[in-house]
Amino acid sequence: MKRTRFVDGIYFWKKEKKKKKRKYLVLLILIPIFVSFFFVSKISAAYILPNLNLLTLFRNGKFLVLFQNNSELRSSGGFIGSYAVVEVKDFEVKNITFNTNIYALDNAFAQRAYVAPPAGSMQRMLNEKTWALRDSNYDPSFSDAASDATFFYEQETGDKIDGVVGINAKLMVDLLKITGPVKLEKSNVTISADNFYFETQSQIERVYYQNPENWVLNEPKSFLKEMYPTILSQALKDKVQLLNLVKNELATKEIVFYFKDSAKQSLVQKHNLAGTIPTNQELGNSDYLYLNSNSYSGNKSSLSMKEDIDYRLTTTEDYGPKMYQADLKFSRIHSGSYEWPDGKNLDWLRVLVPQNAQFLQAKINEKDVSSKVEVGQDSEKNYFGTEITTEPGQANIIEISYLIPYNSDYHLLVQKQPGQNDENLTVTLDGKMLFDGLLNRDLRI
Repeated sequence: MKRTRFVDGIYFWKKEKKKKKRKYLVLLILIPIFVSFFFVSKISAAYILPNLNLLTLFRNGKFLVLFQNNSELRSSGGFIGSYAVVEVKDFEVKNITFNTNIYALDNAFAQRAYVAPPAGSMQRMLNEKTWALRDSNYDPSFSDAASDATFFYEQETGDKIDGVVGINAKLMVDLLKITGPVKLEKSNVTISADNFYFETQSQIERVYYQNPENWVLNEPKSFLKEMYPTILSQALKDKVQLLNLVKNELATKEIVFYFKDSAKQSLVQKHNLAGTIPTNQELGNSDYLYLNSNSYSGNKSSLSMKEDIDYRLTTTEDYGPKMYQADLKFSRIHSGSYEWPDGKNLDWLRVLVPQNAQFLQAKINEKDVSSKVEVGQDSEKNYFGTEITTEPGQANIIEISYLIPYNSDYHLLVQKQPGQNDENLTVTLDGKMLFDGLLNRDLRI
């Protein structure tokens, strides 16, 4: 996807003054990025990241950390509700700033300039409004989405960064499974793995505004400044479990990286830590499948979606020389309710397939919707895109059929979307079961 450009002028903001250094906030970033690398480098680097010394990637620089709320799923993991900027020099964290109102930043920027959003679903969602940082992670490849986020951050603040780290909210839930419930003294709230999403949303969108003084301050996510360090400090008490957790979060793409420096970027891509989509050259003759969802209803309903993927290939000569007919059945069940912050789920689904795939037909609940499917290209892949609205208690079954070239030595790469719930996946080839299990990380079949 090519980045859009400014029209009606570009405005650069002066660099913000650095806030007073807050040591306690170091924990906010250290767990997923630095702490594990410091411990791993001293204890067992090969245990977590074989042949990769990530510590050197963060020796110096300024890094944008995107906190993505995967209860409102977006391409690279979730809605960007807030972010932090970490400055490092010779492995020492020199400064951390934490944004608690991304809307204020984006709205001020919108008064200065306009960036046309990508055509299609994003354009419809923004309804002629400017594209901005909070919606920047639209591209299905994190490296491209992070490049767009870098573009917006630098234009909106006038600041420069060296890389981006995407962290999904699921990381905090998994940390709470280690720590158990954590009491936040200042807020008088107990956070657990079971109530993390609801309680966090409630504190930010409801409790905060019950105090009239906060209407003027308008920093609704200041609650996170207390919550994150408290949870992370508790998690540090069990470093063995923490190391295992970090290893899993990296493998399941709950933490992903992007660097401006091409050598660093190549290194994280090599170890599948960049959330990238492989090029055609890297893919070779392998088949490819990636279901990428974006939730646009504004509800935090993505976690209520239970999904199954059934991928069947059949050798056919019905359309000319021998080919595979791919029949993809994707079922979505909304197991939630209309109770806030849940609600209906409006999703823009893109199914990325090999570039030489030929679209045949699409149905939703047995109704032919072929004419409504958007067929396009992104990241050297074809994609079939469609909007799906799923009400609480409703089930939708999406069926898409297409052709791909025949290959007697069949292989398949199925990529997992960052932030997505684990999905059930079955793959069959001419009636033979090739895979039946969870899609909880990238799979080569």
